[in-house]
Amino acid sequence: MQGQVQAYAQGRTGDNAGAKRERLEKRKVELAALDRELAAKRNDLVPPERMAKMLYEIVKRNPDVDLVSLRSLPATGLTQSLTAALGSDSLALYRHGIEITVSGSYLRMLTYVNQLERLPAKIMWGNMELQAAAYPVTTLKITLYTLSPERTWLLI
Repeated sequence: MQGQVQAYAQGRTGDNAGAKRERLEKRKVELAALDRELAAKRNDLVPPERMAKMLYEIVKRNPDVDLVSLRSLPATGLTQSLTAALGSDSLALYRHGIEITVSGSYLRMLTYVNQLERLPAKIMWGNMELQAAAYPVTTLKITLYTLSPERTWLLI
């Protein structure tokens, strides 16, 4: 029993423990760098409270584009496995989506999409579906996303 205690004590203070501490410190530095990168990316995205209003304003600037619908999609947790593994909600990150449907001529839809692409604040793109059932009117349904550490923020 005494030998086991000594072996355990040597394991904690020996080379093995030093290597583990070095790996831990390295991981902490990597995590801090990832946190800074994530914060920078999140700052480039459309702020949550502005997303629906911004999309509506772009439709309003295009009088030949009609807003058919604008609806919020359920939040999707992106870091659920990491949060569960570490037991911390501070790492939670959610993807929030908006589905916007507009109608107008094909050229007006191109102009609308071009304006969305040129926004200074970035939006993540999901699905895009164009339907041309009754010429010359087309209907465009776009799913757009942004990220937030909050589970609920996007209400329309």
